[in-house]
Amino acid sequence: MVVQQQITGAKPKFPKFLSSNALSLLKGLLTRDPAQRLGGGPDGAAAIKRHPFFRGLSWSALEARQLESKFKPGVKCSLSVENFDKIWTEQRPVDSPCGTPTDPAYAGAFEGFTYVAPSFMASSMEAWGAAKAAQQQQQQQQ
Repeated sequence: MVVQQQITGAKPKFPKFLSSNALSLLKGLLTRDPAQRLGGGPDGAAAIKRHPFFRGLSWSALEARQLESKFKPGVKCSLSVENFDKIWTEQRPVDSPCGTPTDPAYAGAFEGFTYVAPSFMASSMEAWGAAKAAQQQQQQQQ
């Protein structure tokens, strides 16, 4: 609960290297009062789009996917986490404000549940196919 309390109650700390426009954008988006939050007023998302941080950005070109990304991380599949630091991907979830299926209060709630997301199945099959192809190639080289 400490993390949740910090998120909901502590004043955010920002790195010194942020530009004034980036800092203004983050403070606007992180305003706790939804009515005062950037994008939370009657103009909605238009207020965010008008923010000086986005000056020079063509929103229509972005929506049409006509802009080139300045950084393209290598990704093996849609569920890939290789670009995240292991400190985040290997730690157990804690301080969850919500109940989870592993809580005793939910014992049996998911009994017999067998659903597997199609994206997970597809990525598993891709990985299996790649491993099988590599194994066959290795056998041919021997």
